[in-house]
Amino acid sequence: MNVWVFDWVYLCLCLIIYETVGVPYRPSLRFPRQINAPNPELFQGRIIIGSTAFTEPISNSKCAQEVASSDTQFPGSMYRNCTMAPKTTPPAPGMPYFITHNVQVLIRVNEGGHAHFKCRVSDLGDNHVIWYKTNKGRRSLISVGQEIMDQSRQYIKDGDFVNSTFDLRLPNVQRSDEDIYTCTIQSHPPTELNFTLLVSYQASVRRVLPDDEPNWSAAEPNRVYFNETSNATLTCLVDGSPSPIVTWWKKDRPTRPSRAQHLIIAVSDNITLVNISREQSGQYVCDAENGVSGRDPPDSRVIDVVVQYAPEVRTLSPDIRVGEGKYLLLQCNVNAVPKARFYWMKDNRNLTLTSQSSDNRLVIISLDPRRDYGNYTCVAYNRLGSSNTTIQVSGRPLAPQVTSSLYGTRRHIYTLRWTPGANLQEALQDTIEIEAYDIYYRKTWIEDVEGKSRVRFYPEQPLADTIYPRPDAWSAQQTFVLRDLSDDSTYEGQICPRNMYGTGDCADFQFKTRLEDIVTTIPPEARQTIPDADKSGLWTAKADQWRSRANVMAPSFVLALSASFVSLRLCYH
Repeated sequence: MNVWVFDWVYLCLCLIIYETVGVPYRPSLRFPRQINAPNPELFQGRIIIGSTAFTEPISNSKCAQEVASSDTQFPGSMYRNCTMAPKTTPPAPGMPYFITHNVQVLIRVNEGGHAHFKCRVSDLGDNHVIWYKTNKGRRSLISVGQEIMDQSRQYIKDGDFVNSTFDLRLPNVQRSDEDIYTCTIQSHPPTELNFTLLVSYQASVRRVLPDDEPNWSAAEPNRVYFNETSNATLTCLVDGSPSPIVTWWKKDRPTRPSRAQHLIIAVSDNITLVNISREQSGQYVCDAENGVSGRDPPDSRVIDVVVQYAPEVRTLSPDIRVGEGKYLLLQCNVNAVPKARFYWMKDNRNLTLTSQSSDNRLVIISLDPRRDYGNYTCVAYNRLGSSNTTIQVSGRPLAPQVTSSLYGTRRHIYTLRWTPGANLQEALQDTIEIEAYDIYYRKTWIEDVEGKSRVRFYPEQPLADTIYPRPDAWSAQQTFVLRDLSDDSTYEGQICPRNMYGTGDCADFQFKTRLEDIVTTIPPEARQTIPDADKSGLWTAKADQWRSRANVMAPSFVLALSASFVSLRLCYH
């Protein structure tokens, strides 16, 4: 009996290797010659599988010798068929024995099918044939001769019980029928022939792990949660015979026309997503297949993987400039799983939201500069952490937009043009009054000093001018003429607006003067086509230009007049 048990263990190992490799397999029955064994005699009569030596049954040794002496191209199949054949010893004269020709002792039947155990006996004489079923080492009697003893299951006796055929048939095979069935001749000593019944049934997915807290809850049985940057392991528990092949894939589209359109992750019972990220959230599917017909498509289970992370807060307008009496909306956007909660602060003090406000939106109906200017902080939090962003609300002017060309038309004069800065929010346009513009500029060039280039400025401290826009034109395009410039030179500068709330953002500008003046004249025919209305507008523009020049020339004229007066007094005395 022990020899038979070991035969089946060895047979299973050979079958596993044969099915895995998928090519004819010749078992290594002796220690390989190419391996330098310290004492090869120790491995005589053993089978080497990997690095483990097993005792070799005599029957398998004979099969190996048959394979070695043959010229077959499929030694693995020949060896397997040999080891699976029933083994009998030559009977003593007058003793019954089994006829094992064309008898399969390893029988696989699909669930619901029909199993047929063939038991053929020669020289039975006065002896009886008995069928047993062995389950977990315990034998139960099925039949004696023609009489069925086990009434708990339907058995059919088939054959010529007088002569040699004592077959047993088992209809509607179930998984519980998977056992060892033994045909025994009640001789002295008894002679036995064992059959192993394997029941094939369709693969099915029982459940997916984890299925316990904190990753899972009974309220959402098909969803699991993992924290970002953790290692997420999913295990697909399946059932089926033969053992199913499990395939994991991720749903990347809302429909599934074919599995080829989805990302196959692994062919394994479990997968591990190392350092999982939020981009790996989604629906994962495990399929179970074992080749047993009757299920198309294969049984599967969809699990929704949710990656949790702390809030990430941002705002599109971190710096808002708005005037008195205006409507103001402060808003922050957040990404967070699970969903974030919010609260607002102003100058590090908690705010109570009005009915017009919500979690991530703060509304100011009519802005009061003394009360509402300041730094507003939006704070978002969940159980994984918190984040915040700050929005500054003030009345300081925005940076103006320079509209003049890079290249001037004169050698010593450049006309600088700009418009006031604009808010990102359309509702806040034209709301920041400007009292004055400070203009700074200086000449710049690149010189070569000992083979190295460096930028030089003149003067080191930029020249400064201030322009005060008319109260009725603070939001219109502004113009200022820079004079006494060097010809064919490059200048850089800044325009900085200011009002009662402080100096606003400055705008950088750059320009180049000409080597020669470019004089443009209006042809007579073009001059005649100017309507009267446009002429008045032209004269208004000219008046503004002369007023700008007067603002620049007035201080110089006063200084010159004072110097002349002092000279006259010195001469008089």
